[in-house]
Amino acid sequence: MAGVAVWNVVENLHAQDLVGGVFQADEAVLAALQSFSRAGVVAAHKQLRQESAAMEAVSKSQGTYRGCVPSYMDPHGLPSFPVPLVTSRSTLCKNVGLVDLEPGRANPGSVLHGFLRVEAFRCSNVAVTALEDDSGRMARVLALNSLFWNSSQEEVARIFPEGAEVLVKHPCLVEAEFCQGLALWVPNPLSLEIVSYFPRMEVGEPDVYLSWGSKELDERKNFLAAADLFTRCLECLRACGDETKMVVALVRRAEARIKLERYEEALADVEKALALDRHDFKSLAVKGAVLLGLKQYGSSTSCFKQVAEVEASPTYRSLYDASLRFNEQSERGVYDLSEHYLAAGANVEEDRAPELADFVGPVKVAMTRDGRGRGLFLTESVSVGQLLLVSNAVAMVFPDEDCPVLEVDKFGTLLTAVLRACMASPRTLAQVYSLAESDPVTGLTIDKNEVPEMELFQPNTGSLELHEELLLDVTRIANILHCINENGKAADTLVTRDFDGLWTLPSFLNHSCLPNVGVHYVGKALLVVAARDMEAETELVRSYGSALAPWNPMRRESIRVECRCERCALEKRLEEELRDVSQRFDALLNATSMVESEFHKQLGELAVELERKVWDMDLREAEKQWLRTSYCLAYLSFYLRNETCQREKTMPLKEDIARALHSTSPGFSKTLMAMCCLLEDGNGSGGLLEDECFALCGRQNHEVAAAIVKQARYKERFLLP
Repeated sequence: MAGVAVWNVVENLHAQDLVGGVFQADEAVLAALQSFSRAGVVAAHKQLRQESAAMEAVSKSQGTYRGCVPSYMDPHGLPSFPVPLVTSRSTLCKNVGLVDLEPGRANPGSVLHGFLRVEAFRCSNVAVTALEDDSGRMARVLALNSLFWNSSQEEVARIFPEGAEVLVKHPCLVEAEFCQGLALWVPNPLSLEIVSYFPRMEVGEPDVYLSWGSKELDERKNFLAAADLFTRCLECLRACGDETKMVVALVRRAEARIKLERYEEALADVEKALALDRHDFKSLAVKGAVLLGLKQYGSSTSCFKQVAEVEASPTYRSLYDASLRFNEQSERGVYDLSEHYLAAGANVEEDRAPELADFVGPVKVAMTRDGRGRGLFLTESVSVGQLLLVSNAVAMVFPDEDCPVLEVDKFGTLLTAVLRACMASPRTLAQVYSLAESDPVTGLTIDKNEVPEMELFQPNTGSLELHEELLLDVTRIANILHCINENGKAADTLVTRDFDGLWTLPSFLNHSCLPNVGVHYVGKALLVVAARDMEAETELVRSYGSALAPWNPMRRESIRVECRCERCALEKRLEEELRDVSQRFDALLNATSMVESEFHKQLGELAVELERKVWDMDLREAEKQWLRTSYCLAYLSFYLRNETCQREKTMPLKEDIARALHSTSPGFSKTLMAMCCLLEDGNGSGGLLEDECFALCGRQNHEVAAAIVKQARYKERFLLP
């Protein structure tokens, strides 16, 4: 099975809600499920819904949420078949019914037609509904990777509406362990296609479809249903040739698709509308919004400029200004984030971080010279503080503070979010597929030899020309996420909320314990800044884990890759000489019953012992700085908590340790926090703190740099245990 255990519900469900590790169903219901009886399926559906609601209520009352893990493999080892982003029933070779399906056997190339006959509900993050096929037989449906673990019932009903006509591609019938009995297993969100949300609506009047679609779009916010109704309206209008109303319907469907973030489809709609009436004001305005979503900021600015000249409303003027600002950001890398940083320095929680455009500076993806795979390289020389890259997240998810979830559930939430983004945009899917994957058996990274074109990641590049049909492969995307998953923690960023997310181009940054770029987050955007002066063709590297730790299991496990940098090579070479220091350091950090004052006293004494060893060894100045950085927590305890050691004459100055940190691991938020612990305001070392601010957040004026330092001082308490 690919990745981690993906369907271990027996461990995750509460025992009081289970019998033998599964939801209880009586024998009559089980027999009805086996025969695809409508009455039996409906009864089992109601029973599972009641037990699932009871289980979730108990979980939430206990302040934690233990749910089912979303899966891309079924418990019998059946794969999740890739499905094209754009497909039709005619592309599948065989129509089947429920009676044709053999439990536990895959049916690639087949399609099952039917209707959803019950109100769907969410069992953890699995959508549970029931399908009636063309022969009147019925089976439960378990749809995975379509919902989040906290999706509302309204969202469930929108995605799996009762009465909808559907196609199930590559249908698979399984004996579902966690709910007993047969069920259709749907691990790929594209495998269940809604053919029509209103199959019984045979009005024939385009005005009725247009009115109902507008109601779904504007009032009910059911964008999928709205797009379906506008499509049916267009079918009627094509028959009668009413081009004026066709323009209206195309623009309205484009608006619905914008809400679904299906910008490529929306662009096709407005292009058709403008081909019918090139002077239509609304079509041009909607096209501007579509181009803004596609990150074609220059074209979007042109559209909104024309619109604002016709109608000088505040809304259109605001959209024009936003497009102009994003175009400036994406073309020149000019971002004014002073208000954001000043608010952070004042410890003011912003309700909303500023929205930033993507920017690709002087960087390229290329193969590494030592055969490690691909990496991110400079195309020109840069100076410290220069902005290199801004990338918005493909998907970003935040935890529910009132109901924490397991790590495996957090991964499932991110997987669902990434799948939604990939389903909406072929460009996004192509970007994700360009990344490295993890081996499903060993878990090791499998890099690719193909170097993606930079045009794939750059804004303002127009529509993507695909050389092959893109398939949504849930297993492949899950393996990519296992390999490349950005985890932002409160102590490692200027924002104060934990999150998980995926950023594509920054994922090509390889690891080094001697990083040369700074990385920080503003809203959904990840900013990469030059943390050192560098020449063209230099590989850009960052630290995947704690750069302020020695070469011990903690640092090795945090980075999860083999590091070949000079710093790691030095510590491996000195492993024997530093063994006693390393072991005592680990023992102190893992101590659970030591008085705080004694803990810091011993940690400070360890810094003194390490410093004596450093001077006894024949080391370059840079190598001494690396070792001091690795044990910086010991030095912090010596200087800040252990007053009895202040008379030690062999110890370097605080400023020397701060310079060691800045030289070894610049552009790391914890480096700035540690330097703030060591350096006081007004002691003549403010320039060193400002230099570290530049390495982390880019060049800022003195007021903004001071605010960033102030925020780091506020968070420095996270450093020491």
